[in-house]
Amino acid sequence: MIVHQASELWFKVILHELDAVVASLKKFEAQLALWHVGRLTAMMRIVSSQLSSLELLPPQHFLEFRSFLGTSSGSQSVQFRAIEAASGLREPHFIAALEAHGPIPPRVQKCLDQPTLQDLLLSLIEHEGTDVKQLYVGPGGTLGARYLAKTVSQRFFPKLWEARGEMFVSG
Repeated sequence: MIVHQASELWFKVILHELDAVVASLKKFEAQLALWHVGRLTAMMRIVSSQLSSLELLPPQHFLEFRSFLGTSSGSQSVQFRAIEAASGLREPHFIAALEAHGPIPPRVQKCLDQPTLQDLLLSLIEHEGTDVKQLYVGPGGTLGARYLAKTVSQRFFPKLWEARGEMFVSG
């Protein structure tokens, strides 16, 4: 239960930082937005490590205290749903899930009413006189993204990767 309570506190801080990223991007303050994204990354690592401890908890033990969590657990958490909305989730299934539980909570609706982070980032890129395609072109006009994609697929220890593939192939 303490992990969930701590997560809810972190969610509150994460939402504050997401609001700061949005505000910075709206003002085209890239450096400030990047600083807030760095803080967000650190906070998400903390929350992820806390939640990973629940993987060791058998379902029957979780159910023993689940009722005490009320609406502060997982998909029932308004703050978690607000983080999803603030991060840009606008898929029909997400909206349908929100509406299935009654009126959309004001905090979530506030996030849904603002532009997505992607839209704000694209606006910043355009404001800086660049277009998205230019982000994929590396130094000297090479297609940096294509090169990186090829590089990522290279394996330095092919025999280990082969053995791994044989052990973990589903089917």
